[in-house]
Amino acid sequence: MLPVVALAKLFLASDLPDPVEEMKARDQAVRLFSKNLVIEASKKSSIITISYDAQTSELARDVITKLIGFYLDKHITVHRTTGSYQFFDQQKEELHAALVKTESELRDLKNQPGVAVLEEQCRILLDLQREQEKNESEMAAATANIKALRGNLGDWGPPHPTWPRFRLLIYYLHAHPLCYLIV
Repeated sequence: MLPVVALAKLFLASDLPDPVEEMKARDQAVRLFSKNLVIEASKKSSIITISYDAQTSELARDVITKLIGFYLDKHITVHRTTGSYQFFDQQKEELHAALVKTESELRDLKNQPGVAVLEEQCRILLDLQREQEKNESEMAAATANIKALRGNLGDWGPPHPTWPRFRLLIYYLHAHPLCYLIV
């Protein structure tokens, strides 16, 4: 086993990044980002202007696109209705049960020999078919809503590595109350 002094020398001699230097570099990057970012709110309007001064127009476009993406992700998180997925899933199950019941009634009615008047049987069959079609369309709508919700929820993973930049933007917006992001 190495003595404590030898371990300390080995640790200090290694190429581990210096946390203080990392913070300085991060602060410098934040200052440069803030210096190149301009956000202006139009008076009596919900429109804002965002511009970013970069060496190339592609880089400026990419920065603004990423910034808008971060905002939209946060907006979805903040304004998402809790329990909406469960609600639509429950509605889908109820509609499926109603559809199965209607199909069963329709099948029983078709097989029932006691209906004497053909026009009455046709009317009943048409009513049941309309109800079945209505249930199928409602079930399809509920399924589409569930797929949309799953699509929105599927992107939620670990925090994005550039999340600190978004927090910086939020700090900037709080520090400059005349700037607002409105979607």
